[in-house]
Amino acid sequence: MQKSWRSDGDKLTFILCLPLTQDPLENEKVVSATEHDSAERMLGDVNLFLIPDDDDDEMDKGTKSVVGELEIMVAKIEARRRGYGRAALSAFMAYIHRCMDDILAEYASAFHNSNGEIRHGRERKVEFSYFRVKIGKENSGSIALFSSLGFKKLTDEANYFGEIEMRRNIDWIGDHEEEKVVELRYV
Repeated sequence: MQKSWRSDGDKLTFILCLPLTQDPLENEKVVSATEHDSAERMLGDVNLFLIPDDDDDEMDKGTKSVVGELEIMVAKIEARRRGYGRAALSAFMAYIHRCMDDILAEYASAFHNSNGEIRHGRERKVEFSYFRVKIGKENSGSIALFSSLGFKKLTDEANYFGEIEMRRNIDWIGDHEEEKVVELRYV
């Protein structure tokens, strides 16, 4: 399972850890393995799943559109409602925005077999449609979190599973000051 999560081109996972104790802008911009990401510092994870866009008519244009479904989990109850989830989602979406070409190229490579030959008949170009989340209708905390990040409800009506869908266009990323992130080197 761990191998597929690392090698599958349709998912991306970041582990949430406690923030650094010092301001990375004033100190060395390095995160140290086993120190800053030790088990006791881990809080949860944030995930991106690339899913074919149901509204896409690929046959007409030769381009496959995908939706980026986001999920977040802050596992430690004492770490919830402290801003960690919002910070993680902001940084994660900024990373996705910055690395979108590479993420989509990895996804498109799934249309090739292990010899590099094209599967499913032809080369495909992949484009990103939008971010989406599905949240239990009663989960007001998560709805508020995603609303604060610019996600909009498609409808107030829940689906068969009791979930509402919220969406956000990737072009909005960078509109908010808090979405400006600093990437640190990992050693």
